[in-house]
Amino acid sequence: MDGKKLFVFFVLFSLSAGAGFASPDYAFSDPLPKATEKIIKALKLDPGILKGLDKELEIPSEWIEGSKKEGKVRIFGTWDPAQFRRLSAPFKERFPFVELVYSRASFHNRAIKTLIAFKGGRYSTDLLTGFGGSLFMYKKANAFEDLRQLPNFKNAPDGMRDPGGLWVGARLRYWCMAYNTDLVPKEDLPKQWEDILTNPRWRGDKLGIANRPQL
Repeated sequence: MDGKKLFVFFVLFSLSAGAGFASPDYAFSDPLPKATEKIIKALKLDPGILKGLDKELEIPSEWIEGSKKEGKVRIFGTWDPAQFRRLSAPFKERFPFVELVYSRASFHNRAIKTLIAFKGGRYSTDLLTGFGGSLFMYKKANAFEDLRQLPNFKNAPDGMRDPGGLWVGARLRYWCMAYNTDLVPKEDLPKQWEDILTNPRWRGDKLGIANRPQL
């Protein structure tokens, strides 16, 4: 694995956790970052939920050394800048020698342009989130790394990780229909998917949905 790939794995693995690493063969057995303590307190969570986290998030010490050589990581995502600052605060506290360069980008700029650059032999970003609608294109272009190399990959629950190591779900999101409460009485709402076809009110260009496959 070259330095860039090694660093990308390291950052992806540690970004949202910000925990310490305790083992003679691993680096950084430090106290919990103050930013993490602040998040736990703000969410009114029992600090006990982090018991054993250091062991879960152990990473090889050579990854640390590789990240020091890289120094900077570029990230394209869907978080707004304020959200990303809160998300990355524990990581930045733990690894101040790593510069995170974050950009919030549209789906086209985030997923499509990154893939076009990759096909041309260029790398426009190191980490990418929210590319679900273009997953099949990335797979066809062999643009994925095998995330099973991440020690913590196995801890992601079934359904939140690809068995082949191509992706890991960063969050759960619930999709639902929205309707105009002034125009549509509650009793006219479809109670099951089939009602969209059988009820004339909903047939004939009455519904709209984004044209991405994951939707």
